[in-house]
Amino acid sequence: MFSIAISVDREGDMQGRQSSQSSFFAMVYDELISADHLLRRLSTAVDFCLLPDMVSDCYCADNGRASWDPVVLFKIVFLQFLYELSDRQVEE
Repeated sequence: MFSIAISVDREGDMQGRQSSQSSFFAMVYDELISADHLLRRLSTAVDFCLLPDMVSDCYCADNGRASWDPVVLFKIVFLQFLYELSDRQVEE
């Protein structure tokens, strides 16, 4: 699906970004999860690229460590809502 890379770019962006690098797990997911699965369809139907810009004013560019990618955080909360998961369940 995706891997997470957290880094600060040269311009001081404190929002973590998803890595485009494929992983072993992404290949396994491709084999195990069907193309018509709800989450795969949502991933292709919803454009999440505007989300980081929408929340950029919530991040300080020169204070603290880089955050998790806002898209990843949004997807986690969405999964909790969709599947009625507790914090502990979504971590598992």
